[in-house]
Amino acid sequence: MLTQVMINEKAIIHASLRDISEQKTLTHRLKMTTQNYKNLNMGLDKRVKEQSSQLIKQSRMAHMGELLSMIAHQWRQPLGFLAAIAGRIKLKIELGHSEPDSENTPNSFEEYIYSQMDEVEVYIDSLSTTIDDFRTLYKPNKTMASASCH
Repeated sequence: MLTQVMINEKAIIHASLRDISEQKTLTHRLKMTTQNYKNLNMGLDKRVKEQSSQLIKQSRMAHMGELLSMIAHQWRQPLGFLAAIAGRIKLKIELGHSEPDSENTPNSFEEYIYSQMDEVEVYIDSLSTTIDDFRTLYKPNKTMASASCH
């Protein structure tokens, strides 16, 4: 830094030096450290996003598994009844369907088959209702008062 000073009417130039190399080195280190932190932060953000995405996928898979488990539970009973009806019809055919099983059983084999088919329709409706209930449950902007249990 140069400064002109007047002493006894003579112009004197005053010079002062200051070494700023250490300040420059520290400023450079600060910039490098700041850049390293930015890079580290970007890397961490990327990893967090990747891990969050993975957790969301795992959560979706878990929910899907729970949903499938609930559907399977809701379907087991009607499917069991359908299997029982099919078994009764097969047994009736094998036994020659000549005699009624009880006093409530229709006398003709045709009437018996129609009554069994009516039961089959009830259980098929139950399975269909289960599907509709779960569709409604997972539709956005829709709510269900209660899921029907069959």
